[in-house]
Amino acid sequence: MKAGIQELLHDEVEEQFEQLKQKKRKRRRKFRRIRNLAVLVILAVGIFYFLSDYSKVKSLRVVGNRYYSDEQILEIAGLDYDSRFLLHPSFWIQHLLEKEDLIASAKINKNANGGITIEVKEKTLIGYLGENKQTLQVLDVNGDTLQLEKGMLGNRADLPYIHDFSKTELANLAAAFKKLKDESYIQMISEIMPHAESYDAHMVKLIMQDGNSVFVAYQGIALLTHYKDVLKPLEGNHVCLWIDEETKAIAKRACPSETAQGDENDAQDGSEEEKSGEQSETENE
Repeated sequence: MKAGIQELLHDEVEEQFEQLKQKKRKRRRKFRRIRNLAVLVILAVGIFYFLSDYSKVKSLRVVGNRYYSDEQILEIAGLDYDSRFLLHPSFWIQHLLEKEDLIASAKINKNANGGITIEVKEKTLIGYLGENKQTLQVLDVNGDTLQLEKGMLGNRADLPYIHDFSKTELANLAAAFKKLKDESYIQMISEIMPHAESYDAHMVKLIMQDGNSVFVAYQGIALLTHYKDVLKPLEGNHVCLWIDEETKAIAKRACPSETAQGDENDAQDGSEEEKSGEQSETENE
């Protein structure tokens, strides 16, 4: 009888255990059905989202660009108003932009309303050294010379023409302009060339867009930020201004006479020829 009771208890326990397993199976099946349904709903919503205009970029804004147009920046980034907002991650847009020769850095801001703002920091260019039909050779403030396709720059007229400098002088020029705190003053310059005086053989002549000429040592180029202050009381056109880096003053002075210098050089050459002729005649005698 004892054995029969134990057998009945064993059967009851097995039955309860089997019922528990069945409940677990039902719960798992129910959970799988709910999970699969959720996945299908998410997929359906995702497909609807990406096929609809809701997934497209709502606004595009570019700031900090000078040499590149807004259109050029967006083309490099691969963005337009048909672009899918989520398919263009910020790190990838930044990578595409920073591969460009003239872009020092890029920062991408995306908002929940589908807007993208691209903030670029372009390299500071001092001017161009030469050009041909396809390319333009430019100098930046790090002393690097870049060969650029002409179409890469929106407006070459903003760049001064740099000429007649040696490689060492170009490096000194770049280092001097790197100290210029406001690069907008570069846009006021039309032409940059070397200049020599008796007291300083290594100076720079800047022909400004307004027709004035500025003579300055390399160390004084940073003082160009005072140029606008000098223009207000200035009298006359196409005047010559001299920057003194020691006193930090800009003064109007007489322009160097290239004609006089040329005549002086011709006179020196003539004097040397006369001396040479006199020596020849003495030798012949």
